[in-house]
Amino acid sequence: MNWKIGTLVRGRIVIGHEDRDLYVPLSAVNRLGMRSVVWVKDRNSNDVFHARTVQTGIRTEDSIEILSGIEVGDQIVENAAYMVGSDSFIQ
Repeated sequence: MNWKIGTLVRGRIVIGHEDRDLYVPLSAVNRLGMRSVVWVKDRNSNDVFHARTVQTGIRTEDSIEILSGIEVGDQIVENAAYMVGSDSFIQ
């Protein structure tokens, strides 16, 4: 192709496979420097949540990709900021 300087070009970038990608709301992830944490509901108790470290990927304006750390069936808190109180779990 002979493209000239200033020519308008349209492109499409496909990242990953939509059937395998897992995106959660950006607010669901506490980013703690080099570590990212989500709060996962305990499978045995409806009132108990545990902090779990996750590996994140691509970040969009309002969501973030989870590469590992949670699995199908896990329920996470939508806004993780509400889970961190004055007695911080961060060590």
